[in-house]
Order: sequence, then structure tokens, then C-alpha cells
Amino acid sequence: MVEAELSPAEIERYHRQILLREFGLEGQKKLKSAKVLVIGAGGLGSPLLLYLAGAGIGTIGIVDGDVVETINLHRQIIHSSNNLKINKAESARRLLQELNPEIKLEIYTQWLTGESSASIVPGYDIIVIATDNVESRYLISDLGVYYKKPVISGSALRWEGQLTVFSPSPCIRCLFPQPTPRHAWSKASDIGVLGPIPGVIGTLQAIETIKLILGLPVLSRKLLMYDGLSCQFKLFQLRDTSPTCPACSGQINPHTFNYAEFLGQIPAIPSIPDKEINCAELKRLIELKRVQIIDVRNSNHFNICHIENSIHIPIHDVENSSEIFSSNEPLVFVCKTGADSARAVEKVEARGIEASYLKGGLDAWKEAEPSFIIF
Repeated sequence: MVEAELSPAEIERYHRQILLREFGLEGQKKLKSAKVLVIGAGGLGSPLLLYLAGAGIGTIGIVDGDVVETINLHRQIIHSSNNLKINKAESARRLLQELNPEIKLEIYTQWLTGESSASIVPGYDIIVIATDNVESRYLISDLGVYYKKPVISGSALRWEGQLTVFSPSPCIRCLFPQPTPRHAWSKASDIGVLGPIPGVIGTLQAIETIKLILGLPVLSRKLLMYDGLSCQFKLFQLRDTSPTCPACSGQINPHTFNYAEFLGQIPAIPSIPDKEINCAELKRLIELKRVQIIDVRNSNHFNICHIENSIHIPIHDVENSSEIFSSNEPLVFVCKTGADSARAVEKVEARGIEASYLKGGLDAWKEAEPSFIIF
């Protein structure tokens, strides 16, 4: 990395951090010369990008294939109501360029793939994971190993967040050779997240990025966990590089590896075709008033929206509910996607109760009934 010179205006802009003993003019020059690729301009990416831009990272690449939606704004603070339906990478670029016109911003408005990454990743020094997409996380980790580039990984859900640095190993495959089963995947859209939690983790990602550029010790081979409810940080030692890791042993080319097939090996969401009913069939039962709809989502989701006259029985209470076993009407279980309601059918049928579930869940119901609100 060739260090760039600083103009008087840049010295004035970054003066407060240049004063730091670990920084100085040479440190600021390193930041100006650095190229950082950020995957995701959402909850984690918002504070991360703002602080990287503010600190004077010379070149920042932003990858995001989504558009700004109202539901993002409580935590994705780099965006505004004025930028709804605009690509997030472009939306972020607009604010960052206003914040610091001295830096170079490169945006990519499609999600990173094995094929597209070949023309993007080699041009950067550091990669930062700021997305909860499972396929993207494995791909980015593999790219870090393949190109011998450090990867800073963060995640945030509910009241909790995690942070680690793969520099470049151990990698995600060392820790998780097989992806978590699909039914255990957690997303903010399903279980929620407090806005400041990704704010904390994204800010810490920015700090680790700056430390890497300066050559300072970072959170390598360690996992930092933050609990917002108890306001506690905990640090865990990670295992060393796995001798059987296919990425670290050079067996995986991320540009040709079939990630869809890899993730396809995960046990699929339960499906019981002969127990499914579609939206039209459920509408007909509702019109005939010959159905008992049971919503198995958590209480917060149910209170926000539910099909009229449905009753709420969380999935973990299904087996012990007297309302289910005393109903005289045909039972139809619903949830957001159809996964939990399929499991509910399995649970009650094991107890001798006939039941069905709505195929595609309330997501499908919204397609059939546009006035229905679901988040």
C-alpha cells in the first residue's frame, strides 16, 4: 500500500484523531491509502460506513442489492424517508459524499456473487461483512481466505450482537463446516432487533477496520458478544484453523463454488403436501364459517396483525392447548411462511387431531389480500 500525502484541509478535518499517539500523520496517510469493501448498507453498515467515511478511509466500496424501505429506518440510520425505494448503496453514497467529499466511494447495486466478486474484491484491502444473508457470509469468508484478505464479521439480533475478525483464518467454515439448519436461521425481519444494537456492533466494526489499517492488534481468533439488556460484553477464544477446512486448505474457489447447492444440503423447511391448503381454499372456509384458524407466531407478531377471528396459540404451546383439542371446527394453522404451522400440524396429528396449514403462510395471504398488513 502506497501512502498518500495529506492536504492542509485534510489535516484540519482529521486533526482530533491525528493527535492520538497510535495515529499521527502517518496513521492518517494509511487510512487515506486504504481501500475497504463493505457488504451491506443496512443496520450494521450504517454506522460502519459513517465512521469509516468520517475517519478518512480513502476508498470505500459499498455492496447492497436492496432498496430503502420505511421498515428499515429505525436502525439503518444512513438512510432517510426521502430515499425510499432507492438502492441502499446509492442512498448511502449520497450521505457519505456530503459527510466527506475528500474520499472516493464505489457502489455496487447488486448483491455480491461468486462470479461478480472476481472483478470487485481484488481491488480492496479489507472486507467487512454487514449482512445477515447466510450465503453471502460463507462467500465473503471464502473470498477472504482465497485472496488472503482480512474479513471483519458482525451480526445483530434482538438485544444482542457479535463481532470477530478473520485475518484471514480461522474462517467461517472452520467454525461452521455446515450451515445452520434452515429452521434455525434468524433474521431481524422474523424476531426483531433493537436499533442501537447494530449501531454498537457496526461502530465496533469500524474501530477494528481502522486498527487493522494502522497495524494495531485486532479481535482475531476471538469472538466479542454484546448483550444490550444486561449491558455486558463477553470475550470468547475461538478455535484455531481447522486442518479439514476446505477453504483454508485451498480446495474452494469462491468464483466457481456452488453456494446454492451447498445451502441446498440443509434440511428443508417442513412440507406436508396433503395437509396444505391455499389462500383461496382458506377464504372459502372463512366464508362458510367452518374453520378455526390458529396463529402460532409470537404474541408481538400476532398483536400487530392477524387474520380476523383467528386465535393465538404460540408454537411451543400447541401440544398442550385445550382450545385445539376441544374445537369442533376444522383446524388451520398459520404463521409467517408456513414453516412453523407445518410443524404445528405434525405436533397435533401425533396426538390424533386432524389439521391443515396455510401454504406459504401469511406472506402468501398478503399476496392474495393486499390490504392485509404483515411485517
